[in-house]
Amino acid sequence: MQPQVNFILKPTATSGKLRILFIDDEQALLETYMAAFGDRYDVTLGFGGRDGLLKFRPNFFDCVVCDRKMPDMDGEKVVRAIKRMDSKQPVIMVAVDVSSLTYERKAEIGADLYLDKPVKIDDLRRAIDSFTKDKV
Repeated sequence: MQPQVNFILKPTATSGKLRILFIDDEQALLETYMAAFGDRYDVTLGFGGRDGLLKFRPNFFDCVVCDRKMPDMDGEKVVRAIKRMDSKQPVIMVAVDVSSLTYERKAEIGADLYLDKPVKIDDLRRAIDSFTKDKV
């Protein structure tokens, strides 16, 4: 009888691109993310916190970008849920009030990086690249 070996391999995207999940409650912003990043990444869009969590799968996405303030489920809860499912999942939180968050509060939320909203596409691209550079 062979010993059982348990390990998880991240499946490759069918497009060969890295996978990014964007979660936001602003449809226009999600469309902007798709237009800006769709050629470079395999993009999945989550409209609001609940939809984003439904689309999230552990060990699947290379990076998650999540808004902080959403009416159906705030981004802080989304990030904590994602980190409970996959503690190594890189998560970038975008928020209007990043400067008001203390170091302790940021640690409690658990995102890996916080960017001010509105975020510049080039800044977001560099942030995503910083988490995915070793995966290309």
